[in-house]
Amino acid sequence: VRAHEDGVAGNAMLDPKAAILSTPPEIWLTSLYGFTTESWGFLGFTDPKMRTGLLNASKPGALVVVYAAGKAPEDLRGKVLGVQQVSHRIGTKWDFLSPDRIEAERANPEKRDKWLHAVKLTRRWRVPPECRPNIEEFAPETYSAKNARAIGSRCMRLTPTEARRVLDLDLVEIPVFDGEPLEPQLPGPATLVLSPSRPGPVSK
Repeated sequence: VRAHEDGVAGNAMLDPKAAILSTPPEIWLTSLYGFTTESWGFLGFTDPKMRTGLLNASKPGALVVVYAAGKAPEDLRGKVLGVQQVSHRIGTKWDFLSPDRIEAERANPEKRDKWLHAVKLTRRWRVPPECRPNIEEFAPETYSAKNARAIGSRCMRLTPTEARRVLDLDLVEIPVFDGEPLEPQLPGPATLVLSPSRPGPVSK
């Protein structure tokens, strides 16, 4: 409550650049099949222990870099797709999924029980398609084939050097389902685009 009342002065993690430059960095790596935004307002975990592990190790406002997993469309695989900012508000995916996607998710036996344990997102930034680096180049210390499963299931913290590479990306902020209204944005350097958000209403 105090963090939202006092804005960035009460919680520096509302400033994404503070997450990148903190010691250790409050920036993590995960893999997804895509980067849907308007209808998917959460970071999901199939195992609740993995969600608990991230929440215990991170602070509200931490960032998560997303790259495309092996089951993503071929032209996306291994590419850094974007960055998302997480709250510490938890629920199920049905709490943070848009109504037009709920029926399809419930009807698909392969997806119904996956990513069920959710952490609500507050903001998202997409890397324009023509600017997406390969994950091997972006996070050579954290990413490896042997780490891929752990990264996808529980997230892994980036090293300070890798975290600062986020500032070299071109990003565009995009809407999050059930998030703050957002006017259409243009891509730009991360150093300019990653400005602090206005404190929103406190979750009850």
